Amino acid sequence: MNKSAIVATAALGIVAAASAGFWVGANRPLADPAAATAPAGTATAAAPAQSAVNGAPTTVEATKVAVMAMPQSITAVGSLRSDESVTVRPEVAGRISAILFKEGQHVGKGMTLIRLDPAINAAEVQQARANLRLAKSKYDRAVELSSGAIEAALVDDAAKGLEVLVQHGYAS
Repeated sequence: MNKSAIVATAALGIVAAASAGFWVGANRPLADPAAATAPAGTATAAAPAQSAVNGAPTTVEATKVAVMAMPQSITAVGSLRSDESVTVRPEVAGRISAILFKEGQHVGKGMTLIRLDPAINAAEVQQARANLRLAKSKYDRAVELSSGAIEAALVDDAAKGLEVLVQHGYAS
């Protein structure tokens, strides 16, 4: 079927339904014949409403309308996602001892955000200094005994170990 035939069939169906509705409404018997004969604006005697089916009285329930506040909240399940976020990663490992900013605070370039526990770094420095002292004493001993008691390779090894520690900045 083409489009115009579908539209014409739909329009014909709507007209037929409207006509049938008008006919049923116009030919329906009234529940209270006295109300139909009373002039407009006049009150009729209060008689119980009669059922259109079997003529028995119809039960009507009524209640007073009360004004009350409606709740202004809605409960829903969902998830939140921030518009902007940042991940802060340290260049060195350690325990955080102080956080120097507040949530939502603007921070500038180069500003210290956290302070690491200095105990770990202090322990590493002490370890490096002990390694330096040990390398220096090994070298000194190797130089003392180099008069023939030990090989020259051992003196070279001790010298290289000391040199590595000094180049890394562990010399005090």
